[in-house]
Amino acid sequence: MLRLKNYEPNKQLLKVMSINSIAVFVRLVTGFILSKAIAIFIGPQGLGIIGNLRSFFSSIQTIASLGFYNGIVKYVAEHKNNTKELSKILSTSYYLGFIAMLGTSMILYFFAPFWSVQILNSPDYSHVIKTLAAGISLMIVDYFCLAIINGFSRYKVYTILNITITIFSLLITIILLWQYKLEGILYAIVITPALALFITLTIIFRQKSFVKLLKASSIDWNYAKKLIEYSLMALLTAIIIPPTIIAIRNHIVTTEGLTEMGYWEAMNRISNYYLVFVTSLLSLYLFPKLSEANTIKQFRQEIFGFYKTLMPLVIAGLFTLYFFRHFFIKLFLSSEFAPMECLFSWQLTGDFFRILSAVLAYQFMAKKMTKSYIFTEILSALIWYLSSIFFINKYGFQGAAIGYFICYSAYFFILIICFRKQLFAKE
Repeated sequence: MLRLKNYEPNKQLLKVMSINSIAVFVRLVTGFILSKAIAIFIGPQGLGIIGNLRSFFSSIQTIASLGFYNGIVKYVAEHKNNTKELSKILSTSYYLGFIAMLGTSMILYFFAPFWSVQILNSPDYSHVIKTLAAGISLMIVDYFCLAIINGFSRYKVYTILNITITIFSLLITIILLWQYKLEGILYAIVITPALALFITLTIIFRQKSFVKLLKASSIDWNYAKKLIEYSLMALLTAIIIPPTIIAIRNHIVTTEGLTEMGYWEAMNRISNYYLVFVTSLLSLYLFPKLSEANTIKQFRQEIFGFYKTLMPLVIAGLFTLYFFRHFFIKLFLSSEFAPMECLFSWQLTGDFFRILSAVLAYQFMAKKMTKSYIFTEILSALIWYLSSIFFINKYGFQGAAIGYFICYSAYFFILIICFRKQLFAKE
């Protein structure tokens, strides 16, 4: 019989949390500054367009890297002391990723007007898409470098990189926002990840030189097959989730207006400030641990240890955010965003279930449960989209937050069913 009291808070996780909290604090401060600047210079109307570009950017990053990030982390962690195997992993992922990056870049560049209309609702931003196409090669190299650092479990280095890149991105974004308003921040979204490569390389080369390990002769098709299993899961998410969010935003614009879409996007930005703390812990700590867990007992120790360590902090934070929502809206945004108060109860409850779900969902990737992952991901995306459209039509832009809550509460219970034996059966 399962007894949660048997699972003590994880000391190693607490250590990683303390290191990671520094980067999260910096990100919160920079996020506050940027949100305030956007509220002053652009207002709710521009937030939706910014949100669409961020969602599109997230998809492109995954597609151009073939979704290899988690696979690189796993196999680098397994073979970090074996130079020969490490060379095979890095060479295979780099050269295959390079081909995917070239293809993605060409599609973006030559069809820029199409993407501008579909994503930003106007052909006027074609040059922004072309800039993304030009800088995507630097962005993907940076993406691979971060995966390598994560695979070596160098938490301090990873944290230093995150802090440095966050501050650098803020400075670039504020300058462009001040000079060019909405167009400036759109440019900042697509160029700062590419420019961040130079910061990453400065730090990573001090740790260990990986360039000499990148050899075309070391490409290993067995590793390619293994990486593709992770690729399928990441690419599915990239193809389904961001377009779902964009479709919901566009429906709000059609039925309610651009301002109302900005309110929902502002709510998502507030959520992302603390969700990044959780998702970074999942990637840095939980994913490698679940990959190593070979028994039900080990699986339970990691899952319930994570819940017992993290969820009390999450619950306290969510209650604080809800009861002081009026204050936080004025602090992070402006009084112009006051109508978004009605979103908090649904969004924060949805965030609670999203965190619970994410902890369990990492088992799909850790154990390469590709079919189960694909089924649950498609099902959750359908629930999210259909419930959001239904409730937006019924309750206005508040319906988007209701749909979000329904999606992640349903997703959590679906995962409970999927892992019921590992969670509740006798060991």
